[in-house]
Amino acid sequence: MKICNKCAAVFRNEICTLSEMTICPLEYCYGEPIIIDEIMYEICTILANKQYRIMYCKSGDRNIPTFIHIGGRYTGEIPKGFRIKYFKDGESGDIISDLYKTYNIGLSSTELKKKILRTILDMFKWAENLDYNDNWWM
Repeated sequence: MKICNKCAAVFRNEICTLSEMTICPLEYCYGEPIIIDEIMYEICTILANKQYRIMYCKSGDRNIPTFIHIGGRYTGEIPKGFRIKYFKDGESGDIISDLYKTYNIGLSSTELKKKILRTILDMFKWAENLDYNDNWWM
């Protein structure tokens, strides 16, 4: 599944193969479709509609934290239990904000899944409460 990081349009394989899609095919959009976990769909839609440029996200698992990359230097409130770090995109040199949350490696599979689902719910609440981004594309 891909979602446009500008207009929040969702794309599955019905338009073209997802690996080939690099620019949103909707007229006058020119956003970038990014691969997302389906469980992150609502969060990404809310953020895109509020003009936050989502670069990448992952719901997390035992070895990968739950994270969302936002284009630019995000300095606002972050979701409960998250940390933030900044890095430069290797191709464009743009600043990317990495909001992430790690989990205890010793958790059982069931406990880990519960924590990830609670984290997704916290992210959803955070996204709903964010103000509109007035610095889009700057």
